[in-house]
Amino acid sequence: MVSKVTSNAELTRQLQALTTIVTNLADNIAGNQLPLTAAAPPTIISATSPGMTALEELINYMTKYGANLYEQKSQALGTPFSMKASHVVIFEKELQDRAIMMGWDKGVQNILKFTNRDGRQISLIAKYSRIDAETFKTGCKPFIRTTGINADKRAAQNKEQMWCCLYNSLTEEAKAALSPIKKTTRCL
Repeated sequence: MVSKVTSNAELTRQLQALTTIVTNLADNIAGNQLPLTAAAPPTIISATSPGMTALEELINYMTKYGANLYEQKSQALGTPFSMKASHVVIFEKELQDRAIMMGWDKGVQNILKFTNRDGRQISLIAKYSRIDAETFKTGCKPFIRTTGINADKRAAQNKEQMWCCLYNSLTEEAKAALSPIKKTTRCL
């Protein structure tokens, strides 16, 4: 292989170009200026929590941000839930707080409101006993992974995160009481 010999004139031109770049960088640093090629600052999105940003967009779990958001949303609530009546009030409060913080109750991707057969909006957390089984099944069908028309929407991600949050919040005794569900869980 024959290598090309660079002329002295070409080397001088390259050296001058590099000297100019270094001088400009040194001047910028000394003057505390940004380099001329600096990227524009990122757009800041106003939100009260990470779960409240871009509520209608899918979360990309392949990114560090998406993976961390999934982790936050699906982690157990503060107080383990035994499914005993004496623990329901604190469980509902903690779940409602998580839902608000994570945006599960906002926009068209809201997963906490159901319209009952009498046409009333029912909150899944506050009035779960007033949602009849048929309304609940009908409301969940669009989010079934393989057949649901909304399986590829943010609401489906929200539903999965809430399911994992609920499951992770159960005590071992409560999980044992739900043994058929335990065998099919996919939560981290």
